[in-house]
Amino acid sequence: MSESKRLRELIAKGRKLFQDKTCMLCHTVRGQEGIGVVGRFLAQHREFAIYAPATLRESLAGLIDEDGCMRTRPDRGGLDGFFAARLIRRV
Repeated sequence: MSESKRLRELIAKGRKLFQDKTCMLCHTVRGQEGIGVVGRFLAQHREFAIYAPATLRESLAGLIDEDGCMRTRPDRGGLDGFFAARLIRRV
């Protein structure tokens, strides 16, 4: 199973699990694939948005991108490639 398909399935399950909650986290080891999956999810589920408050951006300075997602790469900081997005349900 591809990383993209697995992430789509996890987000779909998370959406059901978090129906009454405000936040869920999704992550993958492939950043470009991750933002594409999250973007498609957000386009289909307008009740969710990426949530990256200033305190998170400050504490993870250099790791949070302009989309509000966390990305690491071996060529920047020596960390493995990783992607994470914190999603919040709009109320």
